[in-house]
Amino acid sequence: MDIDRELVQNSVANRSPKKLGRRSFFQRDEKGQVALFVALIFQIIFVLFALVINVGLLVHHKINLQQSTDLAAYYGAMKQGEILNVIAHVNFQMKQAWKLFTWRYRILGSFSYLPTTGPAPGLPIQISNTQLVFNEALANMKCTTTNNEQLRHSDLSPFCVGHNGFGDWGASAASSENTCSTDCTRIDNGSNSIAKIPPLGMAINVDGASVAGSINTLIQRANQMGTELCRGGTMTNLAQLANMLAAYFIDMENRNQLAQVLMSGLLVPADQMVDLDGGLVKDGVLKTLQYNLTDANFNSLGTKYKFFNSTSTDNGASRCNSREKVFNELTFQFIDLVMNVCQADMTSTALRESKFLSIYNSGVYELNPVFDVIAAQQGADISQVKQIVKNQFKLGYEKNPWCQNYFGVRATTEPNIPFLPMAKIKLHATSFAKPFGGSIGPWFYNLWPSGSDKSDSGTQVDKAMPPLRIAAGFGNTLAEKLKVIPNFSNYVGDVDGTRDPIYQAIFHDFLLTRSLSNNSNDASKSREPGNPSATPSKPQVGYPFFKNWRNVGKALTDTDYDPLAVDDDVVANSYIRDLEIAAIAPNQFDLTYYSIDPDFYHNYFKNKLDNNGPDRTLNKFKDLTSGFSNVIAQPDYGYSRALFNRGSIPEDYSVRHQLAVVEQIFKYDGSSTGMDQLKVTGLKNASSVIQKYFSFIPRFQGSLLTGWTYKDLVSQDGFTQFPNAASGTKMIFGECSAPFASTGTPKYGTMVTDVISAGLPPAPGNCVTGGRTGYSVKIVNPASINEPQGDIGGVGTGGAGIQNPIPTDFFDFN
Repeated sequence: MDIDRELVQNSVANRSPKKLGRRSFFQRDEKGQVALFVALIFQIIFVLFALVINVGLLVHHKINLQQSTDLAAYYGAMKQGEILNVIAHVNFQMKQAWKLFTWRYRILGSFSYLPTTGPAPGLPIQISNTQLVFNEALANMKCTTTNNEQLRHSDLSPFCVGHNGFGDWGASAASSENTCSTDCTRIDNGSNSIAKIPPLGMAINVDGASVAGSINTLIQRANQMGTELCRGGTMTNLAQLANMLAAYFIDMENRNQLAQVLMSGLLVPADQMVDLDGGLVKDGVLKTLQYNLTDANFNSLGTKYKFFNSTSTDNGASRCNSREKVFNELTFQFIDLVMNVCQADMTSTALRESKFLSIYNSGVYELNPVFDVIAAQQGADISQVKQIVKNQFKLGYEKNPWCQNYFGVRATTEPNIPFLPMAKIKLHATSFAKPFGGSIGPWFYNLWPSGSDKSDSGTQVDKAMPPLRIAAGFGNTLAEKLKVIPNFSNYVGDVDGTRDPIYQAIFHDFLLTRSLSNNSNDASKSREPGNPSATPSKPQVGYPFFKNWRNVGKALTDTDYDPLAVDDDVVANSYIRDLEIAAIAPNQFDLTYYSIDPDFYHNYFKNKLDNNGPDRTLNKFKDLTSGFSNVIAQPDYGYSRALFNRGSIPEDYSVRHQLAVVEQIFKYDGSSTGMDQLKVTGLKNASSVIQKYFSFIPRFQGSLLTGWTYKDLVSQDGFTQFPNAASGTKMIFGECSAPFASTGTPKYGTMVTDVISAGLPPAPGNCVTGGRTGYSVKIVNPASINEPQGDIGGVGTGGAGIQNPIPTDFFDFN
């Protein structure tokens, strides 16, 4: 016991004097207890971490899916916009066909009318004392008719080309014989008669011999020649008018069918749509969708997508899946033409009787029986002429604002998420994009009710245009008849158009033969390649020639077909051709309502519409519909295969070249070219002519643009400084920094030449730094499509929805 106690005491005595606290002597060490707690907390943190990762990935994939769907819809709408741009340009070409025929009828058909007695109403350019005098007082001189109507000669513009203003008119080149004359009597539906030379009624003896018989024979021959000239003048008028009508119908119908072929590309389901490069739109849409997806979205997409074209059967029961509903064809019910008619009868006391007559009988498309009588007298067959005049006149198309073009894309993915291997979440996205900002052309009336397939109320947008429809009993007065004669406005609000006597006078001045002293016109250079001033000027007599229009009525497949006048003897560009181009080039009215591409050739024609081979785009569009196998796409007016082959014009002739011709014809630069040729009292200064009378003429391709941008997008500091005048980086609207070269040659150099030669793609609008033209594209909210619209059909038409809303099943992802 003592030994044990001692051992214990010694053991206690040797310990360190530390406090043991409450800790029991028999408790063991608890090191590692927190690890168990951390293990429990880590599971919670891991779950939270996985949740954050999953949510982040889901948001990422969802955003990616929506953005990819947006881009795919944008791609589809972009292809719609491109087709609409071509339709708009072709529609403008159709308007130009109408303008060309109107100009030929009103200007060519009336440029050599002479007064029968006293001043002629509406003929401001007069020949007086060997000078051409512009008498502005006569420009608006009117005749008071028996119905108390106030009419000008230019209102009626009766067609007459039987005069020596044309070099191949049947009369002698030295003769001033003219079967075209006018006065207030004729404008008032009256006629003028020229009496025959009466035969001698008594014998005349010379040196004992009677010569009365010989003189009477000469008188009879003179009367007969006058009769033949009268009849021949009428037949010449009819033949030339028929030729110009045939040219209009051939050209208009082909461009009309081309427009319909292109429209078919917008009226088929999205899976069948063809783009202007000849591929299927769906392929590009799908690639755009797929190539922008994340790997997880891409791998799970499969076939869970759908594309939607709003103007097709994709839209179910929509009223907007046919051309007639989306694009309304503007066809005139009746267009009248008035012609100078000279009637002669050898049994009558009158040598000739001239009057202005409608070529149609009783307001229908049947040739006036007067022409049958004249043709029988001349031994001519006019059966084909009768067929020509039965054709309907067309203007183009107007687009239904209640049938909107837009493209939809729907897609579903089930991306794999790392921490949800056993469960997949479906992601859905829809997107819609639509072309906007362009216009295929004006409506005919300014109001388009929501339930209508055409603009059918309000007032005419082109106030100079003939009405589409005429009421029963129309034409009881001459003023009513005048309304159905071809015409068009040169600017918004223009009520006169081409019947404006000043408009006619200026073009007449270009056409009149300048053989008078101090007034010779040398503006008619036939510009040959390499030497634009070497060819002789317009002949002092006999210009132009009927043969200048010899090819316009041929079939489009003929190698020498040309819708414009051409110097047919040498197949050369001609002054009269330039006048026609200047007349049909875009005016202020056209700029307002049509989307016109100044470089149609490079942007849309070349490699897209110009080749009818089996694999070319145009044929693929033809395959979408039936009845259009013979359609031939044509370049802009001014192009000619024959002239191009001779090197007279460039291959890429487009509207920009037309504007260059306008610049050439009308620009006054202080030299002896252009409008300075108008050495006529009252029209001395060409600048004042343009400013006063022709201010509606655009002279630069920048006028066709509909957007704005910085002055220079390609320089290093293009966006580093806010635009201001001092820095020279001002914002540009409707302007192109590359003007036409004022060289007077047919090469018309512009920036597009440098762009194409550098191998760069052409830019719509032909101006990289000057804005845009035609349709652009934007992403739109589905609600903005399906909700009631504003006044998209004109003031007071709002409140209704469009006729092709998004179908509800497109949002059904089951």
